[in-house]
Amino acid sequence: MTGELPRLDVPVTLNDTQFLWLNAVMESARLPLRYTALGPGSKRRAKVDYVVQFHRDHARASCRLFRELMKVPDPSQDTPFTGACPACGTETESAWACPSCGLSFRSGTAADHPLVLFLRAHGGYD
Repeated sequence: MTGELPRLDVPVTLNDTQFLWLNAVMESARLPLRYTALGPGSKRRAKVDYVVQFHRDHARASCRLFRELMKVPDPSQDTPFTGACPACGTETESAWACPSCGLSFRSGTAADHPLVLFLRAHGGYD
Protein backbone atom coordinates (compact mmCIF):
# COMPACT_ATOMS: atom_id res chain seq x y z
CA MET A 1 0.00 0.00 0.00
CA THR A 2 1.41 3.36 -1.02
CA GLY A 3 -0.58 5.47 1.42
CA GLU A 4 -2.53 7.07 -1.42
CA LEU A 5 -6.12 7.87 -0.57
CA PRO A 6 -8.74 6.41 -2.87
CA ARG A 7 -9.82 9.25 -5.13
CA LEU A 8 -12.70 9.90 -7.50
CA ASP A 9 -12.01 11.91 -10.65
CA VAL A 10 -14.66 14.56 -11.32
CA PRO A 11 -15.37 14.21 -15.07
CA VAL A 12 -15.16 17.92 -15.95
CA THR A 13 -12.46 20.58 -15.84
CA LEU A 14 -12.95 23.80 -13.90
CA ASN A 15 -11.84 27.30 -14.80
CA ASP A 16 -9.99 29.55 -12.33
CA THR A 17 -13.13 31.05 -10.80
CA GLN A 18 -14.93 27.72 -10.42
CA PHE A 19 -11.85 26.13 -8.88
CA LEU A 20 -11.30 28.96 -6.40
CA TRP A 21 -14.95 28.80 -5.27
CA LEU A 22 -14.85 25.02 -4.93
CA ASN A 23 -11.52 25.03 -3.11
CA ALA A 24 -12.72 27.65 -0.61
CA VAL A 25 -16.00 25.85 0.07
CA MET A 26 -14.31 22.45 0.39
CA GLU A 27 -11.78 23.90 2.84
CA SER A 28 -14.58 25.52 4.83
CA ALA A 29 -16.43 22.19 4.98
CA ARG A 30 -13.17 20.40 5.88
CA LEU A 31 -13.49 18.10 2.87
CA PRO A 32 -10.30 16.93 1.16
CA LEU A 33 -9.76 18.05 -2.41
CA ARG A 34 -6.95 17.06 -4.73
CA TYR A 35 -6.39 18.95 -7.96
CA THR A 36 -4.12 19.21 -10.94
CA ALA A 37 -3.65 22.48 -12.80
CA LEU A 38 -3.54 22.10 -16.56
CA GLY A 39 -1.57 25.11 -17.62
CA PRO A 40 -1.22 26.93 -20.89
CA GLY A 41 1.31 25.58 -23.27
CA SER A 42 -0.38 24.95 -26.55
CA LYS A 43 -2.68 26.74 -28.95
CA ARG A 44 -5.55 24.61 -27.66
CA ARG A 45 -4.98 25.57 -24.01
CA ALA A 46 -4.54 29.32 -23.59
CA LYS A 47 -5.67 29.37 -19.95
CA VAL A 48 -5.36 27.28 -16.82
CA ASP A 49 -8.01 24.63 -16.15
CA TYR A 50 -8.23 22.35 -13.14
CA VAL A 51 -8.99 18.66 -12.79
CA VAL A 52 -10.28 17.83 -9.32
CA GLN A 53 -10.58 14.64 -7.31
CA PHE A 54 -12.69 13.87 -4.26
CA HIS A 55 -11.78 11.43 -1.52
CA ARG A 56 -13.97 8.33 -1.86
CA ASP A 57 -14.88 8.36 1.86
CA HIS A 58 -16.29 11.91 1.48
CA ALA A 59 -17.90 11.37 -1.93
CA ARG A 60 -21.50 12.08 -0.94
CA ALA A 61 -20.77 15.33 0.88
CA SER A 62 -18.28 16.46 -1.79
CA CYS A 63 -20.67 15.69 -4.66
CA ARG A 64 -23.59 17.45 -2.97
CA LEU A 65 -21.46 20.51 -2.32
CA PHE A 66 -20.12 20.47 -5.89
CA ARG A 67 -23.62 20.13 -7.39
CA GLU A 68 -25.00 23.00 -5.29
CA LEU A 69 -22.02 25.29 -5.91
CA MET A 70 -21.92 24.64 -9.66
CA LYS A 71 -25.74 24.64 -9.91
CA VAL A 72 -25.85 21.32 -11.76
CA PRO A 73 -29.54 20.60 -12.36
CA ASP A 74 -31.09 17.20 -11.87
CA PRO A 75 -32.56 16.20 -15.26
CA SER A 76 -34.87 13.70 -13.55
CA GLN A 77 -36.68 16.69 -12.00
CA ASP A 78 -37.55 18.23 -15.39
CA THR A 79 -41.28 18.69 -15.95
CA PRO A 80 -43.19 19.92 -18.98
CA PHE A 81 -43.89 23.66 -19.01
CA THR A 82 -47.34 25.25 -19.07
CA GLY A 83 -47.67 28.99 -19.63
CA ALA A 84 -46.40 31.75 -21.88
CA CYS A 85 -43.06 31.03 -23.52
CA PRO A 86 -40.51 33.44 -22.02
CA ALA A 87 -38.94 34.00 -25.45
CA CYS A 88 -41.93 34.59 -27.75
CA GLY A 89 -45.03 34.62 -25.54
CA THR A 90 -46.79 31.66 -27.17
CA GLU A 91 -49.05 29.86 -24.73
CA THR A 92 -48.04 26.24 -24.13
CA GLU A 93 -49.52 23.39 -22.15
CA SER A 94 -47.36 20.52 -20.85
CA ALA A 95 -44.68 21.18 -23.47
CA TRP A 96 -41.00 20.28 -23.44
CA ALA A 97 -40.29 22.99 -26.04
CA CYS A 98 -42.13 25.98 -27.46
CA PRO A 99 -44.06 25.02 -30.61
CA SER A 100 -43.44 28.48 -32.12
CA CYS A 101 -39.80 29.35 -31.46
CA GLY A 102 -38.39 26.00 -30.33
CA LEU A 103 -37.12 27.20 -26.93
CA SER A 104 -36.44 24.14 -24.81
CA PHE A 105 -38.00 24.02 -21.36
CA ARG A 106 -35.64 21.28 -20.16
CA SER A 107 -32.86 21.92 -17.66
CA GLY A 108 -30.20 21.75 -20.36
CA THR A 109 -28.30 18.89 -18.79
CA ALA A 110 -28.75 15.46 -20.31
CA ALA A 111 -29.46 12.53 -17.98
CA ASP A 112 -26.54 10.64 -19.53
CA HIS A 113 -24.01 13.52 -19.22
CA PRO A 114 -20.84 12.18 -17.53
CA LEU A 115 -21.08 14.74 -14.71
CA VAL A 116 -24.73 13.89 -13.98
CA LEU A 117 -23.89 10.17 -13.96
CA PHE A 118 -20.91 10.81 -11.65
CA LEU A 119 -22.96 12.89 -9.21
CA ARG A 120 -25.81 10.38 -9.21
CA ALA A 121 -23.44 7.44 -8.63
CA HIS A 122 -21.76 9.14 -5.67
CA GLY A 123 -24.72 10.67 -3.82
CA GLY A 124 -24.73 14.17 -5.27
CA TYR A 125 -28.50 14.09 -5.80
CA ASP A 126 -29.43 12.34 -2.51
